[in-house]
Amino acid sequence: MRKGDRQGVAERLQAVYKAESLEEAEEALKELRVRWGEKYPKVVEKWETKASALLAFLNHPSELRRYLYTNFCAFVRK
Repeated sequence: MRKGDRQGVAERLQAVYKAESLEEAEEALKELRVRWGEKYPKVVEKWETKASALLAFLNHPSELRRYLYTNFCAFVRK
């Protein structure tokens, strides 16, 4: 990925994983596809393929999501 594009892609990805609902996350994924899908198809495809697992925390009440997200990140880093 080109250095100049990293910020723009990161902003679109943040819109996906910071969404308040699964519907918002799906809409943000569509926007990611529209904006970056042609230039970085593998990145977009991976997010679309793994979205259900990556966004599973959206199935829980918003009060718990912060803890789930934080613990998931700590687990992934190990």
